[in-house]
Amino acid sequence: MTWLPGVRGVLFDIDGTLLDQDEPIAGAAEVVDRLRARGIPFRIGTNTTRRPRSAIAGILRRGGIRVEDGEVLAPAVLARRRILESGRRRAALLVHGLASSSHIWDLVAPELLEDFRVVVYDQRGHGESSKPSSGYGFDHTAADAAAV
Repeated sequence: MTWLPGVRGVLFDIDGTLLDQDEPIAGAAEVVDRLRARGIPFRIGTNTTRRPRSAIAGILRRGGIRVEDGEVLAPAVLARRRILESGRRRAALLVHGLASSSHIWDLVAPELLEDFRVVVYDQRGHGESSKPSSGYGFDHTAADAAAV
């Protein structure tokens, strides 16, 4: 495998890069091990809100991919970090309706920015979110919003 000179870090997307249907992709563990050996930091991103990042890290570890929970970045973690870094003390979570996407808020969100840290996301199966074959009930929708 050829390594790019000057690489200072790597960001992986889990689905289709490290895992396929929760099964490790051939060579994924070796790539992560080589990054560690070379001292190149990495993070693993996921857009799922179905599982906490500790569960995702556990799936990776069971597949032979050595990762720490903190190396997995999930929407809730990133949203919280952005809110805290913004310096605003209040946040507005804008949730779109069925057959829509987060872009429904494109004209509203800017109006709220002076007073709120605005967080928008695509609900599962909408916009740019993952499209699982199940998990579209109200319980899942509520859990996803709470995770964000």
